[in-house]
Amino acid sequence: MMFNRIVISRNLNDLMENQSGIVIGYNKKCPLYVKEYFLYLGFNSGTRIKASCFSPLNDSRAYIVSGKKLVIRKADAQYILVSCSSN
Repeated sequence: MMFNRIVISRNLNDLMENQSGIVIGYNKKCPLYVKEYFLYLGFNSGTRIKASCFSPLNDSRAYIVSGKKLVIRKADAQYILVSCSSN
């Protein structure tokens, strides 16, 4: 029996711990300097990303991108759009 996967588009903050997604782009409100910085870090379209862990005060999160663990503030992570598969 085959199941259809539903692809959900959301921002990076919506990923739960240990959940993976694929970067699909950036929010239209994303400042250019923030977008350029994320591209420099490796947040390119099509890149797989995994939410690793949360900070104690829940103001930033660690993500694994291309084998690197990066910490991003929630205020900045809202600009990155990701697609997630739900079973």
